[in-house]
Amino acid sequence: MLLLLHAVAAVVAAASQPARATPLRFAGGKDVFGREPICRACHDFIRNAEPTLLKKLGEIAETQAKLSSSSAHYRTEFGKYEGLIQDYVYDGACLHNTVFHDRDTHKACEKFVEEHEDHIIATVYRYTQQAKGAAFHWNEQLCSSVCPKHLASRQLSDFENDGSAEEEERYRSEPPPRKPIFEGSVQRAVAQNFETIVASFEGDVIAYLSYPDSHRDFHEAAMPTFDDAANIFASNATVPIRFVRIDLDMNDLPPPHGTSDRLPKLVLYARNRRTFPVYMTNVPDGKVTLYDFCLMILHGDTQMATREFVVALMKEVESGEVEYDVMYKNRDMYDESRVPSKYAIKKKKKKSSVEEESEEEEEMLSPKLKYDL
Repeated sequence: MLLLLHAVAAVVAAASQPARATPLRFAGGKDVFGREPICRACHDFIRNAEPTLLKKLGEIAETQAKLSSSSAHYRTEFGKYEGLIQDYVYDGACLHNTVFHDRDTHKACEKFVEEHEDHIIATVYRYTQQAKGAAFHWNEQLCSSVCPKHLASRQLSDFENDGSAEEEERYRSEPPPRKPIFEGSVQRAVAQNFETIVASFEGDVIAYLSYPDSHRDFHEAAMPTFDDAANIFASNATVPIRFVRIDLDMNDLPPPHGTSDRLPKLVLYARNRRTFPVYMTNVPDGKVTLYDFCLMILHGDTQMATREFVVALMKEVESGEVEYDVMYKNRDMYDESRVPSKYAIKKKKKKSSVEEESEEEEEMLSPKLKYDL
């Protein structure tokens, strides 16, 4: 009965605390660091335990150090630790302010405690047995079972700025649409669904990280060709490629896609190398051409069907079936230094009016001459 009253009191106390602003969520419930709720719950568990549970355990450890180290005494002290840890885990670990008011983290905390009780108790006890003053990597020791290795290996101080502070406005996102939004053949993305759009597509993705207001000149130069490229590739439904644009004047791109320089970029996320994006670096002025996109695709680890479509398109330009300017417009001249020789396309020399008249006259006089040679 006493334990029940303590639990009720803890719930009332947690509910009466001012709610902490909810951290920004991205695809899959991840926060700005890429942590899923259960990983975040483990980190919050450690943070909240420091001024409460760990402080009490430290006091017990100091007392223990002065007493006998016999096996019987070890069992007695371990029982005290276990009881104290269990009381904390079940009567308050998931009721702290940072957890209680965030529904997803609260549910994840309860799941973490339920599924990893033995591991939690063993880890906390192991902490009490270390030499005084020795470093203890809490994140790695406790959270490696629920966090990816690249997150569990970091210090907890790395996860402080999660975008939930009231004064923090770095992490923004437009509301995600209920249905996909397309501008012609280009899909619009916002911060909260960008990763889902890129990761879920069964093909290659070319993304335009745009700043239409703060980098207007670049945007006005790049966007028309980006649209044209999207339309050309969309004309063949069998080509596994998607063109995506996100407005970074209105959104902050979630990690690991975002960069700190706040400059517009054209990026290829190849299907086979999603975590290794390829950036187009030769168009700082935004005057990108369709040929630039073709080269990016040919040089990237893209799908075979995408590459075959590009090669066919380039042959059509070479043969004259597709206008040369379609491939190179947006540039005053064709810069051969940017094009590998094996992909170079020779522009057909335009005949003068005198040459055309001469050919017409020749055909009138001897229409079969060209076949007889």
